Amino acid sequence: MIGTEAAVVSAAVSGILKILGNKLAPLLIKKYRYSAIVGVQSDLKELQDQVEEINYWLETVGDKAMGNTPSFNWLKKLKDVAYDVDDVVDEFQLKAEKNEAVGEGGVMSKYLFNKPKSFVFQCKAATKIRAIKKRFAAIVRQRTEFSLIASSLEVGCPGRPINMTTNEMPSLPIVNAATIIGRDQEKRQIISKLVENNDQERIKIVAIIGLGGSGKTTLAQLVFNDDSIIEKNFDIKLWVHVSQVFDVAKLIEKLFEDITDDVWTQDRVLWDKFMVHLESGTPESGILLTTRSKRIGEAVGSTNQFDLPFLSPGDSWQLFKQTLVMPAKGWDFDFDVIGKEIVKKCGGVPLAIKVLAGALRGKELMGEWQAMRDNSLLDIEGQDRDVSVSACLRLSYFHMPSHLKQCFTICSVFPKGRLIDKEQLIDQWIAHDMIAPAAGVDYMEYTGQKYFNSLVQMSFLQEVDECYGRVRCRMHDLVHDLAWSIVNDEISLVVPVEAIRPTKNYRYFSLVKRPEHHVPENIFEKARAIYVDKGDDIIFGKALKNAKHLRSITAESIYAAAVPPAIFQVKNLRYLKMSRLQCVALPETLSDIWSLQALHVTCCLSLELPKSIGKLQKMRTLNMSVELPEGIGKLKKLGVLNLERCRGLRAFPEGIGQLSRLWNLSIARVMNPDDAYKACLKQKTNLHRLRLYWGKTELGRGRGHMEDVNTEVEQAVFDGLEPPSEIKEIEIVGYGGEKRYALWMLKQAGGRAHFPFLMQITLSGFPNLRHLEGLVELPCLEKLTLRWMRSLESISGGPFPSLVSLVMQGMDRLGEVWMMTGRTLAGEEEQMQIGTRLSYLHIDGCPNLVVKPHLPSSREQLKLERSNKQLLQSPGQDKGSSSSSNYGPYYFSRLKKLELWKMAASSSSPPPQMIAS
Repeated sequence: MIGTEAAVVSAAVSGILKILGNKLAPLLIKKYRYSAIVGVQSDLKELQDQVEEINYWLETVGDKAMGNTPSFNWLKKLKDVAYDVDDVVDEFQLKAEKNEAVGEGGVMSKYLFNKPKSFVFQCKAATKIRAIKKRFAAIVRQRTEFSLIASSLEVGCPGRPINMTTNEMPSLPIVNAATIIGRDQEKRQIISKLVENNDQERIKIVAIIGLGGSGKTTLAQLVFNDDSIIEKNFDIKLWVHVSQVFDVAKLIEKLFEDITDDVWTQDRVLWDKFMVHLESGTPESGILLTTRSKRIGEAVGSTNQFDLPFLSPGDSWQLFKQTLVMPAKGWDFDFDVIGKEIVKKCGGVPLAIKVLAGALRGKELMGEWQAMRDNSLLDIEGQDRDVSVSACLRLSYFHMPSHLKQCFTICSVFPKGRLIDKEQLIDQWIAHDMIAPAAGVDYMEYTGQKYFNSLVQMSFLQEVDECYGRVRCRMHDLVHDLAWSIVNDEISLVVPVEAIRPTKNYRYFSLVKRPEHHVPENIFEKARAIYVDKGDDIIFGKALKNAKHLRSITAESIYAAAVPPAIFQVKNLRYLKMSRLQCVALPETLSDIWSLQALHVTCCLSLELPKSIGKLQKMRTLNMSVELPEGIGKLKKLGVLNLERCRGLRAFPEGIGQLSRLWNLSIARVMNPDDAYKACLKQKTNLHRLRLYWGKTELGRGRGHMEDVNTEVEQAVFDGLEPPSEIKEIEIVGYGGEKRYALWMLKQAGGRAHFPFLMQITLSGFPNLRHLEGLVELPCLEKLTLRWMRSLESISGGPFPSLVSLVMQGMDRLGEVWMMTGRTLAGEEEQMQIGTRLSYLHIDGCPNLVVKPHLPSSREQLKLERSNKQLLQSPGQDKGSSSSSNYGPYYFSRLKKLELWKMAASSSSPPPQMIAS
């Protein structure tokens, strides 16, 4: 076991040292006037040499570890001192940056020469740096006392027990049925049990039983989202996630006719109390629950227990290839042989297969595949399959690039089952220096998006979904256990009673339960990240005063009339997320957190920002419902501004036009055309993503009421919000104009493309617009989504030669649309020129739509719902034909997937439900 734990610690130390090296490099470039006197420069250089030396040695070791207790203890000491070195250098860096920012002319050396305080600062810093350098050097020297034992990895154990309560799951389960392999039969069997009528006077309870990672939740999601049988038999559907601590009262609040996911408790008494509340339900009601334990199925009195089988070898291999993404030219035979040997060791467990396939993504050398196959972590003959899953997860972690290992570590602070916001997660990575500036990359957020996508591809982040412009995801429980096992003794899920030596070393806190005792003052002394649910002054009290190295605070559901003042005493804080505040303004002390880079305030009414907000010179992201003060223009590094939850900006301050580094802007309904022009969006050449939110929406469908809308004012405002030509993504929600779309999106004289880099457009909830005609040429447009335009009658524009995906949804009045693959001599102004690359077409809720001359032949995926069945007519087919099933080979020549739901059928043929090929 020591070998495995040592490998984890070694990876953690290497990650810390890389972050440290990235900080030291720019500090060494600067030449301070007093450096020769106080020795700062030489000490930093010596420290950098030591860091590079030991990190090179650790990386040479790779995934091997020291296999004896003394060497493992040495690694733990190295990790502790590495954290301390990083804290000292981080403190020096922040103070140096702050001095530079307030210095005359922005020149650090000049500032030091003129300001005696800076000389004192350097002297104190030099003392700390020299002391920590000696400690680090002493630990490094001990390395020679131990010998490296290679290939000594052992099977890892599952994560330690946790203490969680029933979790809220605010969104419905998301699953792409087309990507699920080998579960069709099981889905049909479970649905049959849920809807069968056996005249019993009791609620039907079906339990899916299987080990972690076997696909229980995925199968339950397939059943839950069934549009044919389940939807017809159950008027109401609820989805609830239940964790280890079983709270009957909370569960009853959320559950009555439902699917219950991830049930743990086996206490028959608690289940009896719970079932009493369900006895009043009708016998037609049903409960589908997923659990790892047969005893739980017995405790709930399930009418049917379904033991989920493992995937067959054929389905396992198919899932492996699907996850890995097989190259177009195929693999050599040897890769197939080794790949199947790797899959065999996964034991038919979907999660294990997916994570190992994700770890092999991008690895094209035979030796890399052989190393994965031959790794001792997978030598689990005769052991339980849950050990197999844990081993596969841990092995995939070891094969991660070092920067992803660090990013994955911070995910440990989120409680199990909680939604994780993509942008907020990336902001935390930046706050913890896990994303380093790179040459040619203007914004670290771009790099963060690549890291996020990599973790998704490796299945360490799952259930990715977008709602109201926010991308969110979750972690599988077993992946969460892995994250906790990696940080191990560095994370606490409760507030310790006293600050003794072991508890004082906690660097991460994930607190979902309010402490019933006094919080020790020094408990957060080494903390780097804190997640608190329902936090108040009991947690955010005196203890935060000593949190000198705290980088991020997430405080959910505060429900207080004032922000706990202790939060604003954390002077080195970089990331702050708060939700459900009940105050009207944030205090001026917020502006004293000079290091703050990201501020997210969600699920609350509009707030007032401090007038001194301009002091936050490092601010990169501002996400909240807020009235902007004049000082907003001083935030020179602000790149993300999200104001879409504002109920209506009264006015834009003059400073809004000075935010030249904005690359991601989301704003709520602008009331005045003058404010729209004042924003100077057209001059913001760095702006790549723009989201304009006009009014209230219901399920993304825009304003339901068409009255009380001054369409002329809305058109004028829309015209004033013209983005720069460099824009790449545009989303417009709830626009109330009637006669036309924005002038800047319509064809003008000269025919030149106004937005040559625009790749994605989403238009949603336009209740009044009747004609969307003459859209400008967009040579790079790849994705066009049009939703909930109930009054729309016609569409035309283009050409869009790069269009790959087209979604048309909820357009009741839309009639004939000409979709042409190229320019034509006549009628061009009435056509939609889509090009020849369109591969995905989704039409939903367009009962009167007729596409002329026919649906594009280039599409590979076609999904039609609640629309006109005549859309399926092939070229040359007679309109009066009584059959629409004779499509012909030409029509399906490129089609790979076809889904039909609730299509309007002719009297001579039954409605098709689903066809797939």
